[in-house]
Amino acid sequence: MLAFDTVLFELARLFLWPVTLGVLLSFVYAVYCLGAFGIEYVQRRRDPSRALVLQRHAATFPEIKLFPITAVAKDWTDAYAKYFADGAVFDGIYGKK
Repeated sequence: MLAFDTVLFELARLFLWPVTLGVLLSFVYAVYCLGAFGIEYVQRRRDPSRALVLQRHAATFPEIKLFPITAVAKDWTDAYAKYFADGAVFDGIYGKK
């Protein structure tokens, strides 16, 4: 039994460094991607051309009048039941599949 334990121990030592290196590289990659998402978020929020794009295409698309949900229903639950539940208005527009 001692020889079997020794073989398993040596096998575990053989795979220890590659697995540890893989875990470390995965962690570094995850942190790198998180940083990339953070940088992209900051760049998109501070993008000065965003307002220019909206102004450039303002003539193409009509302005949408926004309204509170209370103008058409009591609350979000009531609006969901009225417009998006099975057999409601949305199903009447698109039809059931």
